[in-house]
Amino acid sequence: MPCRILVLEDDEVSAQVLTGMLEPLGHDVAVAARSAQAWEALRKKPTDMLVLDTNLNGEHGWEFLDTVRQHPLFGPLPTVVYSGVSERGVVQKYMRLGVQGMLVKPYSADRLTAEVVRLTQACWRDKLFEPLDAVRARTGLGDPKLAELYRSAAKEIDRVLAEVAPVLTRDPGDTTAIKRVTSLRSSARNIGFAALEKMANDAERGAINFENDRVLRLLTDLPAAIGMLRERALRLAPEPEEPAPADKPAVPAIEGEKP
Repeated sequence: MPCRILVLEDDEVSAQVLTGMLEPLGHDVAVAARSAQAWEALRKKPTDMLVLDTNLNGEHGWEFLDTVRQHPLFGPLPTVVYSGVSERGVVQKYMRLGVQGMLVKPYSADRLTAEVVRLTQACWRDKLFEPLDAVRARTGLGDPKLAELYRSAAKEIDRVLAEVAPVLTRDPGDTTAIKRVTSLRSSARNIGFAALEKMANDAERGAINFENDRVLRLLTDLPAAIGMLRERALRLAPEPEEPAPADKPAVPAIEGEKP
C-alpha cells in the first residue's frame, strides 16, 4: 500500500537513490536535509515512516530521533536507520531509542522495501487515539457519525489556531487562550485523542501561568493534529462533497439599460 515516507538525509545523491527506490512503488517521499526541515515535513502531512541517516551536516541522526521519541504526537513514528556507520556504540544509541530497523549502506532496494512493508502494516497514529471499538461503544456512534465527529474536531482546532495566536501578544490578562485551550482539551477527551489531550493540558497550565512558550508549542503542533484527525475520518467514511453553488437567477434588465 502506498505510504508517506520522510527521508532525513543530507547527501543529495543518497537522497536521490532512496527516492528512486521508493517512488516507483507509489510511495509519497519527502526529503529533508536538516532536522528543522524534517520537523516541518512531519507537521505538514501525516507520515507513515522515517528513513534516517546518522551523519547530518553537523547533526546526528540519534539526536533527531531522541526529540521525536519525546514528542507527544510523533513519538511512535516507525524509524529505519540507513547509514554507513555501524559502530556498536552508535547502534546501541539507536536501540535505546526504539529504532525499528538498522540497514547499512550501500543501499538495497529489496531490504528497504521489506522494511517499508513490515513497518507500515498498521497505522502507528492509531496509538495516539482511544481504540475505535472503545469509541464506538462509548459514544454509540457508527463509522459515518464518528468520521463527522473527527472532522468537527479538526474544525475546532482551526478555530483555536485563529483565536489563540493573536492574543498571545496582547494583554497578558486576556483569558481567551485559557478558555479556548480548555475547550480543546475537552474536545480531545471526547473523541479519545489522548495525545492531543495531553498537549492541551500542558498548554492550559501554561496559559494560566502566562507561559506563552507552552501555548506556542501546542499551536505549532496543531496543524499535524488536524491532519491526523482528517486522515482518521477519511479511513472511516469518505469526505462529503461540497454542494455545487446554485446558479444565481438572471437579473432582468431595466428598460433603457444595457443587459
